[in-house]
Amino acid sequence: MPGRNTPVTRDELHQELAIIETRILNAVLQANEGLETRFLNSVRQANEDLETKLLTAFHSYARGVEAKIRVSQTIGLAGVERLDALEARVLDIEEKLLHR
Repeated sequence: MPGRNTPVTRDELHQELAIIETRILNAVLQANEGLETRFLNSVRQANEDLETKLLTAFHSYARGVEAKIRVSQTIGLAGVERLDALEARVLDIEEKLLHR
């Protein structure tokens, strides 16, 4: 393009505007790519943080449930043992009554 104060033709003006438009478009695209990358990284990090929190919560819940199951099994075994002992005593009593 000629000097600053030199008149230009319409075609020269359109060429310069096209160059400026291309520069602006490229700058916007580069800025957009950077924003998109940062946004995706931020979303990925938030997703990983959420997954970690969920897994930690489920793990804590599972430990509590596992402990309750162990207690229930222990109580259940103790109950079965007591029932076995009672059955044995009843059988002893029945045998004594039968042999009288």
